Amino acid sequence: GQNSHTTKVVGTIGYIAPDLAQTGKASTSSDVFAYGVLLLEVGCGRRPVVHHPQRGHVTLVDWVIECLEMGRILDAADPKLNSVYVVEEMELVLGLGLLCTRPKPEARLTIRQVTRYLNGDELFPVVDRLSSVNSPQVDEIILQEISTDTITNS
Repeated sequence: GQNSHTTKVVGTIGYIAPDLAQTGKASTSSDVFAYGVLLLEVGCGRRPVVHHPQRGHVTLVDWVIECLEMGRILDAADPKLNSVYVVEEMELVLGLGLLCTRPKPEARLTIRQVTRYLNGDELFPVVDRLSSVNSPQVDEIILQEISTDTITNS
């Protein structure tokens, strides 16, 4: 076989994980990041990057984080839904999207965890426990859940 080397990151802006953009190396964690952006896109009904007149390009991830930090995460929900949705399900989609798009790859959920939350196999307690998705406590909670996941599924 031939060895191939990627010299340039190719992908759609807004879906590329910071670690992928920096190293050029794709991983399951960078795939989880892209999936998280997709979850946010579905829940919010918005593109991954939008142009804001005063702020320039704003990522969907940053905008949803702002809503969460203001204590108004449901403001991020797709306005075309006219608030006709199950609140817990919208919080789940938005919360999972944020936890899949953590800046540090090791702090992101695994796809196995995401699947269990989406299937209802596990309760999703995180959204109501966090004031800021970028706080160090979030990393601790996720890392604890990941290590518990690794122990129970080994």
